[in-house]
Amino acid sequence: MRDDSCTSPSVAWIHVVPAPILKRQSHWRPKAVASGTQRKRLFPALRTSNAGPRTPDEDCQGDAAVGDGLDAIEQAYGAHPATGINRIEHATMARPDQIDRMKRLGVEPSFIPDFVYLYGAAYRDQLFGATRAEFMVPAGAAAKAGIGFSLHSDNPAAGLPVDPLRHVQTAVTRCCVIDNSIVGLGVALTVDQALRAITVNAARQIGLEDAIGTLEKGKEADLTILESDPYKTDPEKITAIKVSETWVAGERKFQA
Repeated sequence: MRDDSCTSPSVAWIHVVPAPILKRQSHWRPKAVASGTQRKRLFPALRTSNAGPRTPDEDCQGDAAVGDGLDAIEQAYGAHPATGINRIEHATMARPDQIDRMKRLGVEPSFIPDFVYLYGAAYRDQLFGATRAEFMVPAGAAAKAGIGFSLHSDNPAAGLPVDPLRHVQTAVTRCCVIDNSIVGLGVALTVDQALRAITVNAARQIGLEDAIGTLEKGKEADLTILESDPYKTDPEKITAIKVSETWVAGERKFQA
């Protein structure tokens, strides 16, 4: 990861995603890795993926990596390509101008709220300072810009159990568990925005909006039954909501 104040190399992880992944036929993901100082490796990787029904999913943490990734996407795909949604995964330290550029190019980010949950205080106090940390994981900025975005866990990278409700709570409250401080309240989400980011938006980003993401006739009946309504729950207690049942494709897979 690198930002304007860091000297370590910027790294953008390029996932060239074959069409079968979008149809749940494979979990294989070929990767091309390129540093910010070796962009020429990055561009051919994206051009290769542009030869068929494929879209890049670039892991970019710092703003320099985000810039490299957007440069590559723009050169290889242009703006709003017919091939599908190009994604920037994490976009943890994306700047306001880069959010605007994503909108212009039709690129969508996927954010990891656990970075605020675990590292918000460290980003503020040890790494980037308060001003930069206030814009870390800028999901709220993407929402205000009208950009589609999702939330993800990056499991097992964060070392925490998979818990989508934790992502919702953190995206709304922006609370760091280390010292219970609030980091970046200006880029917080509403409960509705956060829930959409882990359901319908996530399904659309992976090309499965016709099958999952919402409960509609003709779609797979993937659903979770909660014991409390997250819209009516204290945002600081959303993670405590108990899951009663989980259904996948119309079959109950879990019952409390």
